[in-house]
Amino acid sequence: GVQVRAGAKLVLDGGGGRFTVPSLTLDAGGRIDVGMSQLSIRSGFSRDALLAAIDAAKGDDGMWAGTSGIGSSVVQGMVAEGINRTLGWLGWVDNGDASFKVGFAAAGDSNLDGCVDVMDLGNIFQQMDGDPAEAVTWNAGDFNHDDRVDIVDFAELFEVGLFGEGSYLPAAPPAAPGNV
Repeated sequence: GVQVRAGAKLVLDGGGGRFTVPSLTLDAGGRIDVGMSQLSIRSGFSRDALLAAIDAAKGDDGMWAGTSGIGSSVVQGMVAEGINRTLGWLGWVDNGDASFKVGFAAAGDSNLDGCVDVMDLGNIFQQMDGDPAEAVTWNAGDFNHDDRVDIVDFAELFEVGLFGEGSYLPAAPPAAPGNV
């Protein structure tokens, strides 16, 4: 497993690569920078801990400049340039153990495949038929991490202007803010 201690920063510099850890412990004050990558966490994290870590990195102003949590220097740089990008996440329960995937995303990409398309809308509409008592997820359309799916999420989906445009993944990761 991986443990990121307070004051430590783990940088996943794999472009659009995918990383998997069997378990993750993120101490208060620790930071993980996923860049353009995706991180799969097999155990050791809860849904609430994941969302709290994303929110900590996102910061109160939504500029992704938080010094702790799970964030992305690539997202931070793109948001600073006025390009709406974020971190998406998927979660599932298998044999009583929760697993999660978190990574570079755009609002509307409900399956984290790098495209906003009809498959994503299908995921959202399928989730609408689910149990209303279940926790809201990214693939159900909660693109701003506020624990509900509402008109703000759909506005973000269409505001990014990526529906049907193919891959939104940059060919090369933009430089992180302050890095040349």
